[in-house]
Amino acid sequence: MSFSSPSAGITQADQFRLTTNYSGTNDSDITTNLERNDNTAFSVLGTGMTESSGIFTFPSTGYYYITFTIDCDIGSTDQNIYGFIQGTIDNSAYITQGVCRVTDESNTHGGTATTSVIFDVTSTANCKVKFRTASVGAGTVLGHSAQNQTHMTFIRLGDT
Repeated sequence: MSFSSPSAGITQADQFRLTTNYSGTNDSDITTNLERNDNTAFSVLGTGMTESSGIFTFPSTGYYYITFTIDCDIGSTDQNIYGFIQGTIDNSAYITQGVCRVTDESNTHGGTATTSVIFDVTSTANCKVKFRTASVGAGTVLGHSAQNQTHMTFIRLGDT
């Protein structure tokens, strides 16, 4: 009896974060104030993602596990802030792949939510992702340049 050799394991892992707070917007893509995690304990595995104006390009094809965590202060008149992972397979039409919602039903005025997707990247030229928030209104999406608050994680799971 023979067995196949195990795969090489995870070959790509990367993480980006929002570096500053933003508020006063309702529905918008996160296009600025993004940085790769630069904490001492973090190191990119593999080539890493490329980011330009909030559009993330994959370094290689394969199945990717993507998470988006939003950390929010919810304004006194709002009850929900949403976070979206949006993807395209034709470098043009983005559709929502995952959604999360921070809900303030107890008047604590804050919270964190995470959504995740598995995205089959069949073309590094055409498959891309971006991140969006909605219903921010009087609330604030929290960012920080020294720790992950609102952040995105990308892990390549294996070949497509």
